[in-house]
Amino acid sequence: DFTLQIKDLETGTVLPWRAEQSDDAVWANDNRTLFYLTKDEAKRTARVWRHTLGEDGPGTLVWEERNELFWVSLDRTLDRRWIVVGSHSKDTSELRVIDAHRPTARQRIVLPRRKGREAMLEHRDGRFYLLVNDTGPNFRLVSVPAARPDLAQATELIAHRDEVMLEDLDVFAHHLVIGERDRGVQKLRVWDCASGESHHVAFDETVYSAHTLHNAEFDTDTLRFAFVSLTTPQTIYDYDMTTRALTLKKRQPVLGGYDRARYAAAQVQATAPDGTRVPVSLVWRRDLRHEGVPQPLLLDGYGAYGISNDVYFSAARVSLLDRGVIVALAHVRGGADLGRRWYDEGKLGRKMNTFTDFIACAEALVEQGFTTPRQLIIEGGSAGGLLMGAVAN
Repeated sequence: DFTLQIKDLETGTVLPWRAEQSDDAVWANDNRTLFYLTKDEAKRTARVWRHTLGEDGPGTLVWEERNELFWVSLDRTLDRRWIVVGSHSKDTSELRVIDAHRPTARQRIVLPRRKGREAMLEHRDGRFYLLVNDTGPNFRLVSVPAARPDLAQATELIAHRDEVMLEDLDVFAHHLVIGERDRGVQKLRVWDCASGESHHVAFDETVYSAHTLHNAEFDTDTLRFAFVSLTTPQTIYDYDMTTRALTLKKRQPVLGGYDRARYAAAQVQATAPDGTRVPVSLVWRRDLRHEGVPQPLLLDGYGAYGISNDVYFSAARVSLLDRGVIVALAHVRGGADLGRRWYDEGKLGRKMNTFTDFIACAEALVEQGFTTPRQLIIEGGSAGGLLMGAVAN
């Protein structure tokens, strides 16, 4: 439970105005008008308010979401041009905007509510940029004029693809940055708005996760993002989107003289009973691995809620690797490791795919000589605990 208050940064004075049961807040461009969210009795963000410095009471109610299946989000485009009010359910989005230069103007609907359609919105140079799943579950990238945002007349920049999911979007003055999930690997694609050409940020590893961090500057060529792999600790980079120069800013220290060159990572494929290819990511210590010689192996799984079992670095895991244990992550259906389809095919009436995928991963690791049944250990927590019980039975 949060209480929202306002502090004068020049005098240090906290103003007497308060808003109880509050959540996100954003300023309009006049530096006097504050938009903020409040929650209902069920702790659901449901109301958007407009408060002007100096006035009493909560202010003006801008929007109330009465459908209990939906919650409300509040944000501002990076160029500070528009305030974005979203209403979201588990599978549906409605997006409205308010002119940040005219905070008392009426809000406009950019994307009307239609069951099953989700989207996120940014803005630059008079156009809204949308990630939207109207032509397929893995989303596409389009732009529409801000003055007349008609999705039917949108310019398509990246079409929907069955094998690649568009997960995130950052819009800068001269570039777009799209977070892509390609066969279980989180990649960053940089789009040059002047030339229309794009490229992926290049790394010397093939199994990794990369995602943007909080980039507060709109007119910049520098992108800040995080990178992690099974062998590389959490690393923060600055990337020049024009020259493609990569600058290391910080890397998580690992005590004990850790040398990532001593370890190797790879991804192999298992075949599920229905013929689906399921990726498995593995890491081991190079000098303790002998091709075709089975080793103790720890296989981890989750597979639920569309939450991906992304690769990550673990300092504690190094102790296992140094004792000759291989560690593997199974990217089973039920998570979104390979996109929305991966989630849909592992839930509700198709939940059994989560379990049979995991068994197939274990069997593939045995067949490919990584381990034996007697040397195999499996683990999973929370929804992964359901997975463990099911596959053990």
